[in-house]
Amino acid sequence: MGAVEQTLEIQVLGDLSVFRAGTRVPVTAPMQRKLLALLLTNLNRPVSLDRAAEVLYGSTQPGNPARALRFHVSRLRGALEPDVPATQRTGIVRTTPNGYQLEVNPHSIDAHRFVTLANHARTVFASEPREAATVAADAFALWSGDPLAEFEYDDFAQPLRTELAERKLALEEIQIEALLALGDNEGAVALLRPLTGRHPYRESLYALLMTALYRAGRQADALTTYQEARDVLLEDLGVDPGPDLADLEHQILTQAPGLLPTASPGVAHNLPPATSLVGRFEAGRELDRFIRQHRLVQLTGLPGVGKSALALAGAHNLVQSFPDGTVYVRIDAGASTRQIIQELGAGLSTVGAQAVDDGNVVRAIARRNILVLLDDCHRSAKSARSVIDRLLADGDRVSVLATMRTAINGLPGAVLTIDPLDPATDGIQLLDELLGDPGVDERSRDTNFDPEQIARSAGGLPGSLEIAATAIRVGGLGDPSLRPFDEAILEATTAGLVEEIAAELPPTVMGLARRLASFPEGLPIDEIFQIIDPDSSPLTVLDNLSILTSTGVAVAEGSRYRIAPVLSNPFDRTLPDDERHKVFQRAASGFSRSPGARISSNAAGVVRGLLLAGDIAAAMHLIARAGAVWWQGPDRAQFADLCRAALVSRDPPIGRDLEATLFFATHASLDLGDESTALAYAARYAEVASRLDDRVVEMHAQQLRGNIDAYSGTLLDARSAYTDALKIGRRIGHPEVTWIAASRATMDILLGDPDAAEAGADQVAAEATVRGQQRGIALAAGLRGSAGFHRGNTDAAIDEFRNACDIAAVCGAAREQVLALQRLADAHVSVGASTDATRALTDAEQLAAASGLPAPPYLTATAAIVASDAGHVADAALRLAHLRGSLRYRRPAVWIHRGLLAAAVVAAAAGRDEDALLRLAVLVDLGIRTGLTLPVPWQERVHRIRETASDAATKADLGRARSSDPVELIS
Repeated sequence: MGAVEQTLEIQVLGDLSVFRAGTRVPVTAPMQRKLLALLLTNLNRPVSLDRAAEVLYGSTQPGNPARALRFHVSRLRGALEPDVPATQRTGIVRTTPNGYQLEVNPHSIDAHRFVTLANHARTVFASEPREAATVAADAFALWSGDPLAEFEYDDFAQPLRTELAERKLALEEIQIEALLALGDNEGAVALLRPLTGRHPYRESLYALLMTALYRAGRQADALTTYQEARDVLLEDLGVDPGPDLADLEHQILTQAPGLLPTASPGVAHNLPPATSLVGRFEAGRELDRFIRQHRLVQLTGLPGVGKSALALAGAHNLVQSFPDGTVYVRIDAGASTRQIIQELGAGLSTVGAQAVDDGNVVRAIARRNILVLLDDCHRSAKSARSVIDRLLADGDRVSVLATMRTAINGLPGAVLTIDPLDPATDGIQLLDELLGDPGVDERSRDTNFDPEQIARSAGGLPGSLEIAATAIRVGGLGDPSLRPFDEAILEATTAGLVEEIAAELPPTVMGLARRLASFPEGLPIDEIFQIIDPDSSPLTVLDNLSILTSTGVAVAEGSRYRIAPVLSNPFDRTLPDDERHKVFQRAASGFSRSPGARISSNAAGVVRGLLLAGDIAAAMHLIARAGAVWWQGPDRAQFADLCRAALVSRDPPIGRDLEATLFFATHASLDLGDESTALAYAARYAEVASRLDDRVVEMHAQQLRGNIDAYSGTLLDARSAYTDALKIGRRIGHPEVTWIAASRATMDILLGDPDAAEAGADQVAAEATVRGQQRGIALAAGLRGSAGFHRGNTDAAIDEFRNACDIAAVCGAAREQVLALQRLADAHVSVGASTDATRALTDAEQLAAASGLPAPPYLTATAAIVASDAGHVADAALRLAHLRGSLRYRRPAVWIHRGLLAAAVVAAAAGRDEDALLRLAVLVDLGIRTGLTLPVPWQERVHRIRETASDAATKADLGRARSSDPVELIS
């Protein structure tokens, strides 16, 4: 195997994903994903050409299957090793005499690692139940979803999916038995409840649940569980529970002594009571493992993050592991070494040890198998370090768990830093538990507080949430005269926090933190060098970031750093305005230089910050440079808001940046259905364009006019505008002529002129070939397919659409690939190939979701027709309702036209002939007004609907049709 193969990691537990050196490999083409999945299910074994062709193409085989497979294998190899020349690739996908074989280290596949861990848990369970539970949890952490989830209906994937599901269930039983052996009966019950629901005929699960309930003191619930199991087995299968389950019921009824585990003698400790923990399962498991593996564990994190609560819970869980006892000491502010040792001596006496004088306390503890928990070491860090040093030096049996804000450098052992809770999930749950009193709910409604808002304002810190819960209980947050909840909680939580942290950190480190706080989403390390601290050396910046992460002020996510959420606002508030403006100017300059690679969610904050500072020119420059990337992303509403904010500024400078901002603002407004705003921006754009005397701007003005005409349904005007834009673009040799030519060819298709569209597709292909624009070549193939489909030449259209899919997949053009898949589904459904149509639609929907693209309305309309043809009328109606909802805000005539066609087809399938004919009448009327036409296959479908309509519904009221809102008829 080569070096590349060793860096590959493949995820099959969930959606199929490939990572190379930690970076996701974009294997997005549906055929290549299926090929990879097939090879994985036959890992290190050859798959024949016939078998691969059968899985990939089913009954619709291409003319030359071997050549088609070679194409997909070549593309898959290129995706797995994108930076390696074809002649030097390592043979991960190897050619065999009659097929192909995937050769990778099995351990690089998450499913193999899962099986390995499951086997280990089963092996150690009898002797080490705690280790078995820990190993099982590690295995389940790999499980992000059903194996090969996207191939759940493919036969080739079923054996592997079934095997892994069985192994998972077996491991879940081992994990539960381990919890029972450790005495965690309620934890076992919590895991078993959903399992018995998913596997109602597995008697072993009922037996475990009955045992857990009985050991938890819930004998009646245990017996009820047996009755539930008996009812299910009798009603569904006609059988009684097996003898083992019946015998267990008898043992519970007689309270047989063997049902309870042998009690172990108690181990003394002076720990305060543990509190309920929320959202700390993984951290608790990590802490448990660290304490078992290291003599010293430093537990660090922000004030209020829950260090003490987690440490106490961990110490309580491990009491049995330290037979000589557990000693707890909370360190007071300014405590001396002697005072801490005296506290240790008092704790030692509480665990039953013989009293010793102060001079021998450390030695007496260090030579015993004792866990020492030193809480709040940051209150007197030097004294705490002295005590820890002596404990570790005077013996080799003691273990020390120390909580502090910042790790003490130079000490052996492990450091575990815990982060705040996720406000949207664990934060809300903890707030609910803290409120507790059922009567609080009614008071809460009166105060109109939003739990998630409060949890976010508290930064996910348990300590901050306790303050919030207290404020809610006393009604302070409900007083309308007070400031908003988030400000009140934030200030109560962070009062003095910045000052405390500043006292512990050097000024240069604090300066970096304050500037980085201006970017709540964080920045990658290269941008931190250039934007946040350009005057310092990279080594100095890295050292300062290390200090911030070790103190919990910053969070590292790979090569990206951000300030902890609860500290972001207070740190940012202490940054002078002029310094913040300089940071934003540097950021805008960096983003503008290479927006395709560097645009981030922080760019929105930069634009707003520049606008607040009155730097309109810099804000518009960033919008202009990054707009092409931003506009193609999922956050178009945010992008439109930023354009709007920039354009309401007084007297923006006339220039290319203003022109570009207006151009993007118009399109973003159209996408969001705000037609009036889009028209206002378009008019303003024309005015600006006339003053710039720039041929590129003139081209854009015509292109923009064409886009608005196309949206409003004046297709002839749109084609004319695109033609004018194309003439200008070709005259000046602008690279955008490829896309303008594609827009004009699209108008030709919609207007029913496939010959012109085909000629236009050839022009698009020629322009794209000259400029090396693979996306344009994919568009050209799709346009040729659409022209053929319009004529009724469906077979040729299918070939072109498949070609467009493959080209778009290779160059990563997700939008074009989704469009080609939708058109392919259209062609398949028109010839009755519903299975192929469904497959194309599924691929398109999955690709759109994976790429963060909204599902195109055309896709939803086609999906409704396919569902209707398959007899799933309810599903079709649901899709039409979704389509109608989106078209209420965005109303391009083309989308409405297509939605009406789908609605007519669904109505006819449901036997609602009059409704179908009404929708067809509106469809025809809309076509007359706009020039929109239907492809021949859809015209034939419409003709069949009219022919099969009942005699009572042979005519639709044209007056009613013209008075109806066409969008409301898409149902």
